[in-house]
Amino acid sequence: MKKYNIAYFWKLTIISIFGFFFSCVAHASLEEIKKNKTLVMCSEIGQIPYEMTDAQGNLYGFDIELARAFASYLSVSIHIKNVQWDGIIPALLTQKCDMILSSMVITPRKKQVREL
Repeated sequence: MKKYNIAYFWKLTIISIFGFFFSCVAHASLEEIKKNKTLVMCSEIGQIPYEMTDAQGNLYGFDIELARAFASYLSVSIHIKNVQWDGIIPALLTQKCDMILSSMVITPRKKQVREL
């Protein structure tokens, strides 16, 4: 895994925390996620340094680690689906995933997920 300097890490932490709480939307209730013991996250893999794969196909990156930490906090396993960017919000709206986390920022598209 690539090593990052501490200033870079803290910038990513602050950006990701705001992005996580304002751009990621859990479609299922936390009770349903805990009952199923799995959190399904949709992400477009390939947004360096947020979501990447190594030579063996293992997922890593800041968003991946943040999602894994969130799943660990909930005491559930995580299943990460690679979804094309144009389909990430529709995947959430059609309940193919419980949350989305993929370098998202607040844009007019967010209005689609606010209504959930």
